Amino acid sequence: MYLVAGGDLVAVFGDADSAVMQHRVMVGANLDVISRRVTAGQWVSIRAELRATAPDLVIVDVRPGVRR
Repeated sequence: MYLVAGGDLVAVFGDADSAVMQHRVMVGANLDVISRRVTAGQWVSIRAELRATAPDLVIVDVRPGVRR
């Protein structure tokens, strides 16, 4: 899994190509962007911590087969 974060958005992708595309869009928007490869277990922890500490943050999981 690939996590991309910048501005008020954190997105997780199932494939590197989509994550790279999102990273480029965010850089083009002049945002400070971080990208990381994470495991499913790490994502569960990261998402829970983000929801608890940054309630205004937009968290998007665009992996195929994930219920939204």
